[in-house]
Amino acid sequence: MIDNINISENIWESFEPSEYSLWMMNFKEIYAMICEVLPPRNTPFLGLSLENAVGCEIICSAICHQINWDFLRETVYDSVKKDTTWITPKELSKISVEKVKQLLGKYDKPERIREKERCSLLRSIGNSLMEMNYTYLDIFFSDNFSIRSEKEIIAIINSIKAFSGDPEGKKLQLLLQNLSEYDELSLLSDYCKPAIDYHIIREFLRRGLVIPINQQAYDFIFNPEIERKERTVAGLRKVCSEFFYTLQWITSCNITTLNTIEWWIGRSVCLREMPDCELKGSASQWLKPCFNKCPFYESCYAIQANKDFLKVVEPNYQGSSY
Repeated sequence: MIDNINISENIWESFEPSEYSLWMMNFKEIYAMICEVLPPRNTPFLGLSLENAVGCEIICSAICHQINWDFLRETVYDSVKKDTTWITPKELSKISVEKVKQLLGKYDKPERIREKERCSLLRSIGNSLMEMNYTYLDIFFSDNFSIRSEKEIIAIINSIKAFSGDPEGKKLQLLLQNLSEYDELSLLSDYCKPAIDYHIIREFLRRGLVIPINQQAYDFIFNPEIERKERTVAGLRKVCSEFFYTLQWITSCNITTLNTIEWWIGRSVCLREMPDCELKGSASQWLKPCFNKCPFYESCYAIQANKDFLKVVEPNYQGSSY
């Protein structure tokens, strides 16, 4: 849930979501084709008990900023397979910086491990659950084992520092989307809203789905010297989130499916350094059964109109929700 108090209105008002136009007419067909070849979600925790699986999902969502999602999930899974006790609320409330550093020590970008920061976020999960006398499942199930209301779940999760510090709710929505894949928690799909990471921001800007409308916006996405904070990145995320509902109307896809599609396009095709428009890289081969080029090549603003948008700058960003 987006809290307007915690986002930059200046940035939010410097961009606008694209309106439906003729070049979007074939989107419904394109998205349906992508759905046919969309890779399955990485769900390594399905082999664990539901309590431990939900705990792992919460942990990964809480500390996912600026770290590869697949690496994080596989690392947490491998660690929990060896020892389930460290993710219990009691043990998590006192997890050490050294344990976090050891857990993430094999990451290929060591400057992003930020073990003190992630340790604090993990402890906040354990401390909050201890204070409420909750298990992980208690966050989502009431005493009669029915799924809690959306309002209840959001209030409980936002009482945890690891999630309350995320002004546009990206981590919360990522968590709900992943948990909705579990049969026992499938009803959470009704609560899901867009989870906007920078893969999606970059892709939406390049494709012309989100449009900069003043000089401040152009500076924000092209000038590497611009400082990007939680509030300013949240402002741009909000505009991207607003366009998701136009996209949902055009494609008839649910939000979770759309989010998965855009995330995959952003991380495997519309890459940070240079997009793989012709699907030559190994990461983009999942699209090959249906496409010879990026599915959005013909309508891409950066390719067809303004190649400057291929140079959208990755934010020099030190927040905890990127």
